[in-house]
Amino acid sequence: MNCFLLASTCLILSINLNAQTIKGVVLDKKSKKQIRFVSIGIINTLQGAYAYNDGQFEMEVAEYKVADSLRFSCVGYYPATFSVNDFMENYNTGFNTVYLTERITELGEVIIEGKQIKSKTIGNKISSNYGRHGFVSTMERGIIIKNKSRLFLKKVAFKVTMAGEEAPDSAIFRFNIYNLKDELPYENMLNQPIYFHLKNEQFEGTNEFDLSKYDITISEDFAATFELVEKIGGSQIYFIGRPHGNRTVLKRGIQGEWASTRADIYDPGDNLGVKMYQCLEIEVLYEK
Repeated sequence: MNCFLLASTCLILSINLNAQTIKGVVLDKKSKKQIRFVSIGIINTLQGAYAYNDGQFEMEVAEYKVADSLRFSCVGYYPATFSVNDFMENYNTGFNTVYLTERITELGEVIIEGKQIKSKTIGNKISSNYGRHGFVSTMERGIIIKNKSRLFLKKVAFKVTMAGEEAPDSAIFRFNIYNLKDELPYENMLNQPIYFHLKNEQFEGTNEFDLSKYDITISEDFAATFELVEKIGGSQIYFIGRPHGNRTVLKRGIQGEWASTRADIYDPGDNLGVKMYQCLEIEVLYEK
């Protein structure tokens, strides 16, 4: 009995159960300019938030363990990681300032000079044979693309639906490209964030965006994903999927872990529903 009481006491001490709210702003360490839509969250948990367009943030911390870490991250910057416990003690004094250091990457000129330049569409094509795949919230979702060529990314297209509910006034999605480790997204390969702004009338139908100005070339397997960083009004947004396609992955929580979606796992005993794969197609140029 004494051992049980001791174990219970240790568990209580290791978890803070008092909900607290942290507020502040995220700035570029050198320029002191505000950084928008920074990803903020307790690593490998569902707790997180995005900084607003002006760099300010507000996040409720429902509970945490003494060993938990709080991470601030954004494409183009080195992440800043704090002990949650230390952050609560040293930073949670009202309105806090967090600095991120810019990650400087030298980019070579993108030259496509093969004898024949071809265009093709890769990923999970958008067709009339589709259904609702998964909701868009703090879950970043995308697909794995197998690749053995040198590709230049030209356009990306995806489709969402409101499933009959009220559409938002607007929403901003961030598009990401990751290399892979153990067949899951690992490190973001982009040098700058890529944002796509959807207006009210664009939440039913295919949306296509230009990628050519970002000079993205890839010569390996990769993951292409979307995350919702801002939504104004409206109900839950859903991605569209199809019965067959490239493996779909998701990250539960803003600083959570990547996993394959259950829709990609074949279970002979599962006769419920239809397996769906996220519709996301990319037009690329390649050297023939």
